[in-house]
Parts: sequence; structure tokens; C-alpha cells
Amino acid sequence: MLDSGKDAIRIAGKVDRIDVILPTSEGDVNGYCIIDYKTGAYLPNAGDVGVGRDVQLPLYALAAQEVLLAERDLQLADGYFLSFADMKPKCRLSAIAERQGGTLDELLKVTIDAVKGYVAGIRAGRFPPLTEDGDCPRHCEFRFICRRHQPSGEGESALQTKT
Repeated sequence: MLDSGKDAIRIAGKVDRIDVILPTSEGDVNGYCIIDYKTGAYLPNAGDVGVGRDVQLPLYALAAQEVLLAERDLQLADGYFLSFADMKPKCRLSAIAERQGGTLDELLKVTIDAVKGYVAGIRAGRFPPLTEDGDCPRHCEFRFICRRHQPSGEGESALQTKT
């Protein structure tokens, strides 16, 4: 759950795997790594994760920290998607944070801020189907029925005839 002022934001999901990383030498800290398995052809890209457009993996990391691992002295070490197609880690959170010149904590804050912005927009009635390139993403299951592809005004008149 994220605190968003007067209203909390409840988020649900299922984390595929959490690995606890024990120190191997003096000075190392206990950590954890979030791994999300991907079975399909679509994999989120690092750019979308880095700017808060794809929030799944960072939210899993936050949930693990706050809900599952709160009583243990563990820090987020990393998180990544693991594709069954090639069994190679993709979108490592540590690499994304490093590329942006920041830390994992700063990357998680970007995610929190993005989610709060999305929820505020939804609560205000603003949730347009927008993407960076102006088209529906290929992985979206609703791309063929999305209102984005309706002729102008068709969605509004359909709603009006039902009331």
C-alpha cells in the first residue's frame, strides 16, 4: 500500500521469486533480489521502467521491502525480469539506476511518484490511452478493442445511448 495523502493506494500482485543474498565478505550487507519470470514474447524495456511507465518490478521490490522483509535487515540488491525464451536477466534495476546516475532508492521513488500521478489522474477522471509513440503497445491484450481506435465521438455516443 502506498500512502498518497488522504487516500491510500492499494496494490496487489504476485511476486514470482525473492532471493535473499547473504554477505560473502566483511562490509557486505544482507540484501534481496526480485525476479519476475516472463513467458511471453513481450518484455518491458529499461527506459519504461526507469521513467515510471512500467512499474511492475519496482513495485514488487517495494512490496517485498515493506511487507515481507520489513523485520529483517535487508536492502534491495537488484531485481530483473527473467525470460524463459533465453533465461537471461532483462531490465536489471541496478543497471537502470546506474544508467540514470542514481541509486535503487531513487529509482523506487520515481516509481512511487509515477504511480501517485497515475492514481491522481484516474481519481480525477483522466486516464487516456496514451503511449510514447501514440499507438497501442503490441503486448496489450485490448489493442484491438481499445477506444483509442474508435472514430472520434463514437465512444461518447455509445455511453450516452445507454443512459
